Amino acid sequence: LISETAEKMYKKISENHAIEEEEARKTANMIGVAALKYGDLSNQASKDYVFDVDRFISFEGNTGPYILYTIVRIKSILHKYHDLGKSAEGAVITSAHSESEKNLMLEISKFNAVIDGAFADTAPHKICSYIYDLANAFNSFYHETKIMSEEDETVQKSYIRLLELTKSVLETSIDLLGFSAPERM
Repeated sequence: LISETAEKMYKKISENHAIEEEEARKTANMIGVAALKYGDLSNQASKDYVFDVDRFISFEGNTGPYILYTIVRIKSILHKYHDLGKSAEGAVITSAHSESEKNLMLEISKFNAVIDGAFADTAPHKICSYIYDLANAFNSFYHETKIMSEEDETVQKSYIRLLELTKSVLETSIDLLGFSAPERM
């Protein structure tokens, strides 16, 4: 099943990007494992669901690949920022400048409660639901905010720190679910 899923992911990756075969296969395997684990764990254990590999490997909706794509997008922004010779080290996250930024901050703030609840109820689907909401909040913020072209350096550093925190929460969550994100997709 993992091999079949990884092969489907490899075909998707190869169609859309010029990437070396070895890296494409490694990335496809990571995404395939994430798709299967997330697809299974995102459902309540006490309820039946339809196992649909094609839905699991979609890059849209409540899927592992969507979560991974969000993490990779954040990594890409952070790499671009650092490649410009910039650093947000020591910077703090300031008050929200927009509704989407505020929503992202509020989603991040739920992390401890979600993890405690998922542990207490032995319910990994709660972590999946949370990171889907967090990924959506990030993507709304990303589409509404000019992070890299922000002229106010203090505001830009605040954005970068918020992205670093978002990435950390997402990576910790997927680690708890048993998979990891590639560097690029």
